[in-house]
Amino acid sequence: MSESHHRQMKLFAENGGKFISSFSSEFLKGYLDIVRRQFGGQRVHANVVYQEYIKDKEHIHMNATRWHTLTGLCMWLGKQGICKVDETEKGWFIEYIDRDPEKLKRQEASERLEKTEDEINRHFLEKQIEYNLSKTEPTEGPSYTPLVRPDDTPIRLNLSLKTKSSETTDNTDPIQDCEVPEVVEQEKPTNTKFITFGPKKAKPMNPLLAAEQKAKEQRSKSNPAKPNVAERPQSTTGCRRKALDDLMEKEEALKDKRNRRDYWLTEGIEVKLINRKLPEDVRLRHAAVVKMLDNYTAIVRVLRDGTKIKVDQEHVQTVVPPPSSTVMVVNGAYRGEYATLEQVDKDAGCCDLTIAT
Repeated sequence: MSESHHRQMKLFAENGGKFISSFSSEFLKGYLDIVRRQFGGQRVHANVVYQEYIKDKEHIHMNATRWHTLTGLCMWLGKQGICKVDETEKGWFIEYIDRDPEKLKRQEASERLEKTEDEINRHFLEKQIEYNLSKTEPTEGPSYTPLVRPDDTPIRLNLSLKTKSSETTDNTDPIQDCEVPEVVEQEKPTNTKFITFGPKKAKPMNPLLAAEQKAKEQRSKSNPAKPNVAERPQSTTGCRRKALDDLMEKEEALKDKRNRRDYWLTEGIEVKLINRKLPEDVRLRHAAVVKMLDNYTAIVRVLRDGTKIKVDQEHVQTVVPPPSSTVMVVNGAYRGEYATLEQVDKDAGCCDLTIAT
């Protein structure tokens, strides 16, 4: 054993706690640096971190620290609140608890930003209500004073009543004719009148309304039969017919909006091939839709030679047969229903159909 080694052992024997504390601090600093920088706040196996730590050739051996095993180190980290630790069948797992002030500020800022719009609006309304209440001055209302009277002093009620004129025909409530009783503290006797309140008298019916009602009763007795529909004014019938037509138009528009689509190809109908890129022998020929691949693409068979072609609905157009033929409505309010072609107006680009019932 060399002389330098003897000297180191002698120094350690004199103050061993100082060396162990120093080595433990360096080991803990290097170990936690790896946890914080490489794994951040992730949950990681303690042995994985230790293997990363001992890759450094100048690392501090765990035997020189106060912890002799990883289990002891993990338990100490958990007690000190430095890491979240848990023991599983695979060993000890640790998760670093970052208490960096800057990170805490950023976390608080993100939490403030996560407030919902309702919370912000509610807070604003509360502040506005408090501000309005602080600015509102109290309104002057009626001031009430308590009844004060000496002991054993009698209370007198002074009722002053108005006299009703004999010529007045107004049927008013007798309660409205009396004034509010006043509480008077006096010992002198006063003239007191007592009033008995009875049921209100029924108001007489307006003579004009009574005469009109009587005339209606006589009219109904003399003409009990209802007027004939044919004798009704033509203006009333026209208004009802117009309202019925408007209602039918609204129903048709609603039905058209509900059934109209941007695709119209239907299996079984006859179409005309109009794509210029098609061969000359099939261009502008009629074909029958034999199979739908999707809403916009179909397989058609040329009627003349039976050639099958895959086409898009942009490459074909519908075929209008002669009048009295049976057709299928491919779009709009009566989509998918059969109808009879009555007539075709080529100039207006429209036709008349009779929907099969």
